Amino acid sequence: QGSCGIRRRILKGGASRHYAVSQVDIRDARAHYHNHTWELYVIQKGRGYLILDGEEMPVFEGDVVEIPPGVVHRAVPDPEMTVLVVMSPVNAEMHDMEYQEGVS
Repeated sequence: QGSCGIRRRILKGGASRHYAVSQVDIRDARAHYHNHTWELYVIQKGRGYLILDGEEMPVFEGDVVEIPPGVVHRAVPDPEMTVLVVMSPVNAEMHDMEYQEGVS
């Protein structure tokens, strides 16, 4: 279970020092940001929207969204959405995440 829903690490060939790649079935995502980590969200299935620094962005299958460090973000499925999340550097899920309390 990750910050956004069910997370499954899918990078083949062992660990990478540069990227973490996960497939996430978006559920109850919480607004958060990363101090140093860049993310790419690749919408694999479904649709919904991303809230980036308070602005809603509709997303559909095949869309790719870059999220720089410091941008408060949250994914919202409508009604479901599976996202390939590429993070650089690795370990952002555990070591470089700050929750934005009071922001939905």
